[in-house]
Amino acid sequence: MNPLLDLEVATLVAGQEWTRQRLEHRAQKEVDQWGGFCPQTSAGLTRRKRQRMKLMTCAGTIVLQTWRGYSTALQRWVNPTRVRWGLQPKQQISPELQSRLGTRPRWLAPMRKRRPPPRAGAPPISDNTVHALVQQLGKQARQLVLPIRSSQSPNPSFPW
Repeated sequence: MNPLLDLEVATLVAGQEWTRQRLEHRAQKEVDQWGGFCPQTSAGLTRRKRQRMKLMTCAGTIVLQTWRGYSTALQRWVNPTRVRWGLQPKQQISPELQSRLGTRPRWLAPMRKRRPPPRAGAPPISDNTVHALVQQLGKQARQLVLPIRSSQSPNPSFPW
């Protein structure tokens, strides 16, 4: 078809793959530095084991080898990576991708009959992922405390 279009798309995909690999490498390096220590008490975890963690990011899906172990101070099993990064148990979406999905109503609009075609190099987002994100945002919205509007606002006087 159009050689320039093909060249541009191929370059964008290659750039995104480079970004994904770099992100995965840097994230794994950070995980390895923490080791198997409790993120809250810095005490060593007992009964440690490696755990594979798959995380969808804006650059694509990354796979990390994290630690999971029992914290005697907290009296529970912990994954230091999830705690340090603020991820919920079983959360598979990065905070940045989650915020981008949550702030783009055209992706989440239930009224649309068809979803727009994905952009070149964009990570594929399943309907289940979008549904889970909407459910999570709904739970957070229910917990918000909205300001109460004062009912003592002055009534405008009408000349008639």
